[in-house]
Amino acid sequence: MTDDMANPLETPAPDVSADGLIDTRPAVLIADDSAEIRQLVGHRLRTRYRVLQATDGRAALEQFARYRPAVVLLDLDMPIMDGYATAAAIRRREDGRTAPIIAMTGEESVEARRRATMAGCTAYLTKPVPLAAIAAAVDAALLQPVSDAVSIALPAGTGEGESHPPVPLDIDPLLADLVPAYVREKRRQTGDLRHFIANDNMDRVLRLAHDMKGTGTSYGIPDVTRIGRALEAAGRERDADAASRLVDELDRLLAQVQQQLGC
Repeated sequence: MTDDMANPLETPAPDVSADGLIDTRPAVLIADDSAEIRQLVGHRLRTRYRVLQATDGRAALEQFARYRPAVVLLDLDMPIMDGYATAAAIRRREDGRTAPIIAMTGEESVEARRRATMAGCTAYLTKPVPLAAIAAAVDAALLQPVSDAVSIALPAGTGEGESHPPVPLDIDPLLADLVPAYVREKRRQTGDLRHFIANDNMDRVLRLAHDMKGTGTSYGIPDVTRIGRALEAAGRERDADAASRLVDELDRLLAQVQQQLGC
């Protein structure tokens, strides 16, 4: 996952607004090392909640201690301190024993769910997660005690479609202004991917592919998620030929999206 996109939500929302009024809305902490995911989810939630952000587990703990968020959205695969350790650390705090912690991850295994529950997560969302489902999970977390919280599991997209013109798009009108920058950034990353493949740096390929898998559908371009998932598999197998073909497909797809959106 990358942190390259400019993020207007990077600074935590203050308790007091610019006009001096106290902001009494519940705070939601989004802990994810992907700037794109933080921006996307924050953009969706900020009309109803104060949005706080953290790029890793250690920063998430600092934000939690400082702002006491009402809900934590927690990526399980983060650097420095992963989501499992972060959830467990929050639960050890006196003020963190009843905080709803919603895990977000691309890992669908039973073991991952078990570990998340044991660490203290109260809900489990499988990436890519529709933004409406994330908002619904946050709303639900605030309406029920942690002891009664029900884990939520959303299946990943099927990703069976092929990218033929016109590219199928399902863009949330509330996020439409973010999509052109996302498409341009993903297309720029095709150059990075070709460089990494040529230099047998599959670890970097995996991180970019994982990020695409987790964000494409949320930005309304499910084929990016499909290609990201396939590219991640090719990276794990260290199959440079398959990875190169997928990057070429991604580049063509994004070029077509830019034509359709006029960006």
